Amino acid sequence: MPDRTAVAGHCPMHGEHFDPFDLSDPFPSYQRLRAEAPVFYDETIGYWIVSRHADIKGVFEDWRNFSSENAQAPMRPMSETAKEVFEKADFTAYSGLSARVPPDHTRIRKVVTAVFTPRRYRALEPFVRDTIGAMLDAMLAKPNGDLVADLAYDLPALTILKLLGVPAEKVAEVKRWAKSRVLLTWGDLSDAEQTAHAENLVAYWNYCLAVVAARHAMLADDLPGDLVALQRDGAEITDHEIASFCYSLLTAGHETTTNLIANGLLTLLRHREAWSALVSDKAKIPGAIEEILRYAIG
Repeated sequence: MPDRTAVAGHCPMHGEHFDPFDLSDPFPSYQRLRAEAPVFYDETIGYWIVSRHADIKGVFEDWRNFSSENAQAPMRPMSETAKEVFEKADFTAYSGLSARVPPDHTRIRKVVTAVFTPRRYRALEPFVRDTIGAMLDAMLAKPNGDLVADLAYDLPALTILKLLGVPAEKVAEVKRWAKSRVLLTWGDLSDAEQTAHAENLVAYWNYCLAVVAARHAMLADDLPGDLVALQRDGAEITDHEIASFCYSLLTAGHETTTNLIANGLLTLLRHREAWSALVSDKAKIPGAIEEILRYAIG
């Protein structure tokens, strides 16, 4: 890392009102960052910003010098009232994997990787296909369908909930909890907003703990049940870590996919030649998804 005193506050983006919370169209800002200030310290959030691919990759691969342990820490300081909500509820939720470092990251990843089996994926495929078909039929029957509202918003949540054995009627509540987690971690919130979202996260965490307890009472054919079964067979993972993994997956597993579907469609509509190429050759779709993840999501 460069010396902080040499670059802090001298990024040319500051003159252009660079706002780390504004994601409405960040790409021109990202382009300027890569060209003019690939590494700089932003006083508004108290973090270093790295924008070039090779540098980002280097940071991700060097966990000793660039720890991810604060990956789930709010970008804005937590208000005293929000802290009080967590303290009163004995809120101890922690990252599933993203904010952990070896050896815990290595140990937990080894266990959870064992439950993401081809059998588990194959069991979900008919549900996903049937759900997409029903959603598309309903959308196309409307005078003005909306791919985001009619498909992208609920489909990933329904799929993750199915994987985790959560009833479909919990979708709206889980989405609300997940939104609170995203906003509390990366949003530019007032103290009152932080407090309201903190209350949602307490409910979210308690639900994850309850799911793990329920699987101990009766194993189920779902991902938490698989993790509890592995634990009984000697796998090194605690109930708290299983609950933390569910806590993370319920957010990361569907918010990211909602964004992929929405941003993927927008990207293809803006690049009609790519759309035409996929229509004429469906074998290109997997590569296109990877590129959209890099270009529009990553």
